[in-house]
Amino acid sequence: MAKRIQSWEVSDAFWERVSPLIPQPERDREKSYKRIAGGGRKPIPYRRVFEVLNAPCIFIHHFVSTGH
Repeated sequence: MAKRIQSWEVSDAFWERVSPLIPQPERDREKSYKRIAGGGRKPIPYRRVFEVLNAPCIFIHHFVSTGH
């Protein structure tokens, strides 16, 4: 039986299809930076960001479809 996920969560199957479409950040080797690579706050995982951006869409769809 498939794992039940919340409406705002992204399924593993969907994420496998979407993740290659997200560009990965690259550091310009010719540019001089003040901080070393990997310094500072760790980035938020792209999957989590995608889920957060998807949540308002589900919220709007619910109210448009139900009329409430």
